Amino acid sequence: MSTIRCDGCGEYREWDGYTLVKGCSCLGKIGEPTVYDELLEEKKMTRRQVFDLIDAEREYQEEQFDAGRWEQMAQSPAEYMNDIRYYTRKAEAVLTETGSDYKCMAEILKIAALAVACMEKNDTPRR
Repeated sequence: MSTIRCDGCGEYREWDGYTLVKGCSCLGKIGEPTVYDELLEEKKMTRRQVFDLIDAEREYQEEQFDAGRWEQMAQSPAEYMNDIRYYTRKAEAVLTETGSDYKCMAEILKIAALAVACMEKNDTPRR
């Protein structure tokens, strides 16, 4: 169960991902950044779309490092885990402060890209 903001009245409503649990009296648009019906239709992304997002985030991370915006790139799994913990806490804070799963997912994207970076720099066993 998550909480979403109604774009019509601005009130927060519980949402289980499929049906509106507590209805909105204004019958306005529901959710961020799309209306409720679009959330239902476009709830899931394909794996390819997800991998494309992660790849774009990895490119961004490398650009930031190359531009000198990061003092040091993590190397060991322990260093990456510290970064992942930082962004996990940030994702939790964003979700708590805004109630927006969509905004939280921006932080989760960073976490996924950091996990990929860790695998790129360290020997990773195949399942």
